[in-house]
Amino acid sequence: MADKEREKFYIGKLWECLPDRPTGQPKGDESPDFLVDTPEGCLGIELTRFYYPPAPGRQPHQEVQALKERVIDMAERLHAAAGGPPLYLNAIFNEQRPLTKHSVPQIARSLADAVLSEEVPRSAGEPSIHIRRLALPDEVPHVCLHGSVDGNDKLWQADAGGWVQEIRSQHVQAVINEKMRTAPLARTRCFRLWLVIVHDFLNGTAADITPEALANLYNHAFDRVLWLDPHLMKATDLHGVSAG
Repeated sequence: MADKEREKFYIGKLWECLPDRPTGQPKGDESPDFLVDTPEGCLGIELTRFYYPPAPGRQPHQEVQALKERVIDMAERLHAAAGGPPLYLNAIFNEQRPLTKHSVPQIARSLADAVLSEEVPRSAGEPSIHIRRLALPDEVPHVCLHGSVDGNDKLWQADAGGWVQEIRSQHVQAVINEKMRTAPLARTRCFRLWLVIVHDFLNGTAADITPEALANLYNHAFDRVLWLDPHLMKATDLHGVSAG
């Protein structure tokens, strides 16, 4: 991962949400990306960002985007009519649940209800929040809310990059396989080696990891593999078997 500032952001998020983090502080390096001095020896941490592979055959983009925007516009009006405060909202839609003209009103109502059920930020100075997945309609699995700058300005937006794809175990294993090529060199610099796969859905491809992928046993030669959702403040161990 070449972007050092983004690397620092990701490692900071990892340290914030990892209860069993080492006592030492990560120091930037090249291979691996970070080194941490621990009582047991030097820990190496390699970061890699997940990119969903291109998928063939989608609905026409203009049609999809028009339906998304119709959902968002209707949900914003329902939210305001119910007395909801001005917000900045970013919504990512799910490609596995295609939209239709008939489904728009119900999805919009469910989205508005989900926003109304949350303790939302009332100003730009308050932290942004992500609505709980279970509270959202299946068609809109990721919603981020920011407080209004002046208490009046608001903007609700749908993602423009396509539907949310399903990340399955074969996608994750492919990333691990690629990073295993550099593991022998990285191990010459450290006693233990972790691989952190970063899923930055706000700055990358819209995709969501499946329960199947989280529960899978992966073949790898790392001491630990973690799936990091930096904006959700969540790091999940991906278990595996030794690749030798």
